[in-house]
Amino acid sequence: MLSSFVNCNRNDWDDHLPYVLMAYRSSEHESSKFSPNYLMLGREVDLPVDIMYSKPQQAETPCATQYAESLRHRLKNAYASVRTHLRTAATRQKRNYDKSALSQEFEVGQWVWYYYQPMGRKKLGYGWLGPWLVLAKISPLLYRKRRRQLWACGAC
Repeated sequence: MLSSFVNCNRNDWDDHLPYVLMAYRSSEHESSKFSPNYLMLGREVDLPVDIMYSKPQQAETPCATQYAESLRHRLKNAYASVRTHLRTAATRQKRNYDKSALSQEFEVGQWVWYYYQPMGRKKLGYGWLGPWLVLAKISPLLYRKRRRQLWACGAC
């Protein structure tokens, strides 16, 4: 989410972090069917729009003991539901992955892009490097490659 908001130099991520985290924590997740706020706090937090337009107040629990018991009961039910939803989601995700998982083979002389996980301070950096020229096929999963050379002009 954060990488879609940063500028082209990828150096303003810290300005967007609080807003992206607020959106992430208050959104229902597809796999668990609950928001992280609910699973952590036992309730949804008030968003700025709720404060602006004064969301109707819910009746308060009369005492701390009743609130604690109510919270424990809500979280226990939510966690049981999440376990069920996550098992279903894992099965669905595996089935969908297996449908489209194909072994990719390249030919000698073909130009390809290579994914290299950004390291260190470049966590939001681009991971695709290339293009690379396939020089030899060593095995179905292993290739010898060479990066495209930038040719210098005669005046350089």
